[in-house]
Amino acid sequence: MENTVENKACATCGKKKSLLECGPCHDPICKSCANFLVEGTFSLMKTVPAELQHTVYCYSCHLTHVEGPLAHYNDLVKQAKEIMVFDKTQGKETRFIRRNEDWIEVKDCEDKEEVLMKLAFHAVEMGCNAVIEVDITAQKIRLGAYQTQLFKGTGRPALVKENQLVKDRSIWHFPN
Repeated sequence: MENTVENKACATCGKKKSLLECGPCHDPICKSCANFLVEGTFSLMKTVPAELQHTVYCYSCHLTHVEGPLAHYNDLVKQAKEIMVFDKTQGKETRFIRRNEDWIEVKDCEDKEEVLMKLAFHAVEMGCNAVIEVDITAQKIRLGAYQTQLFKGTGRPALVKENQLVKDRSIWHFPN
């Protein structure tokens, strides 16, 4: 949470109990009037804008700075969940798809699903409906006796039309 403010009244209701500070406007606000934004809400974005990096907002700042971008972000996440993903081993399925876009690289993720979701989200942001040639690798991290893995991946966003997909089921090793 952000720093508490003392000896002031809430800008919304006038209470002097358990005051917090609104991130963008720095007005004192009580806990019951504050709107909280959980850290990591915009975790799929490459760079989060400065006005969305705060955790405490007053009502007017929440409406002004958070509501619109949060609705747009949630729409992009819905679209990213429906995107087509083709692995790098599915060359027969993707051979007719144009490769016009640059590669996307995602680093330091905790699992493979997070890597895929970030790749899909970035592809949707670019206006594409598929990610092709996806390659995900794991790297072991050792901290003394403790061991964990960090995943990274690359993929190429693509705009796939229905007639570009191969219909022959005999070559479908990994159907989407």
